[in-house]
Amino acid sequence: MDEALRARYGSAAGAAAYARKYDASPLRRWSSRREAALVARLVDAVGGRGGHVVDVPCAAGRLVRPLLGVAARVTAVDASEAMVAVASDLLSAEVAAGRAAVVVGRAESLPFRDGEADVVVCWRLLHHLLDPAERAAILAETARVARSGVVISFADRGTWKARLQAARRRNRRCAKVTLAEIAAEAQAAGLSLTAHRRLSSAFSLVAGAAFRRR
Repeated sequence: MDEALRARYGSAAGAAAYARKYDASPLRRWSSRREAALVARLVDAVGGRGGHVVDVPCAAGRLVRPLLGVAARVTAVDASEAMVAVASDLLSAEVAAGRAAVVVGRAESLPFRDGEADVVVCWRLLHHLLDPAERAAILAETARVARSGVVISFADRGTWKARLQAARRRNRRCAKVTLAEIAAEAQAAGLSLTAHRRLSSAFSLVAGAAFRRR
């Protein structure tokens, strides 16, 4: 991950700004709702209904409430203490009810036993990792913790938007991969592709994929 982005993400100001990011306009709110619904469907597809879901990195906890529409319990994890503080505040009712927990932890070394969660969600992280070895480490760790399946997002290199960016030499710090490439990386971690879907159209970079433990 780019160091400037990491520093901003880890700061109190950056965490507060991120919490507002997806509520900044009607279009943002609509897109965020669609994205959250997609994540919940993918979690359901790999056995998360009624179970324990881990959301990493959780950032400000945007996906926790939608995931609770499927799961019985969600543990939100983030490496940024500032993000954990913001998420804990925003999710105080869910935490008090025992349906959610927010903890500090890194995606490559999750603070859980083998198979402790039914499904692990890793959303909006892998596209920041230009080194395939970093992605492989995180996919292996999510597979270790998940009893049933793993849900991820990735930047889809097969879209028209990705092709236009490549032609213009833009957004080169985004790790764009094809579905086949990310499926092969996941397969090496013991995961089999079950479902996938782009967030919106061929012009959207964001795609989701659900994998079963083999």
